[in-house]
Amino acid sequence: MKRITSTVIALLLLSACTIDFKANQQISAAIKNKVKAISVTVSDGVEANTNGFNGSKKEIVVDLGGNNAISKTVLVGVAYHCADTAYQILNSYKEKLPSFFQIRVKAGGMTSDNINFKSSLLAKNNIITAKIKTFMAAVVARRYTDLPGDMEPGLNLEPITSLLKNADASGNGVSGYQFIGLQHAMGFHNPDKKPMEVIQGWVMLSAMGTKAQYPMLFVANPATNQLSSVYINPK
Repeated sequence: MKRITSTVIALLLLSACTIDFKANQQISAAIKNKVKAISVTVSDGVEANTNGFNGSKKEIVVDLGGNNAISKTVLVGVAYHCADTAYQILNSYKEKLPSFFQIRVKAGGMTSDNINFKSSLLAKNNIITAKIKTFMAAVVARRYTDLPGDMEPGLNLEPITSLLKNADASGNGVSGYQFIGLQHAMGFHNPDKKPMEVIQGWVMLSAMGTKAQYPMLFVANPATNQLSSVYINPK
């Protein structure tokens, strides 16, 4: 009986390892195709505690090659799409997800710091992304009175709407946008200043009369799935 039990356990472990290997291979191939990377390495890390991210992790290192480093905004977008791709693939295997995904991006001979994404927050991707895109659709259509519908109650949007209206009046209004990606971070709850997890969303604005693009940052509260702050050209 003992020998049978040991054999069953060994087979179960082998099956789990095979699934992990296949999933990691699929993640690597999907990310390589999505972000046009030279190479993608996917591995399972040990239990970790880093910058507020605790538990099991899946490490992903992406090499974009090239001779030039990329901007912080684009870097966030690449890391987000890598984490989201890995999350979706692992979900399809119905396997236990890691606590977080740790992404490092190489470009132009430089390697980024670790960029971490919690699985529990990645589950809210579609909700937060839809809120941001609804907000931006109203901005592009100049329906500024519709903006508060996607924001947390009590948020003063007057500074942003005034800036957008002034740009419209001067002929340099927003003509379009590109959604870049999401980022997980720690922030503060405005009423009581208590620390809390937040989801940041980045878009690039296109303006009439220029080829330049300008970053726009959204901060979302994952507890309510609402946008709580928005900044143009954040420092």
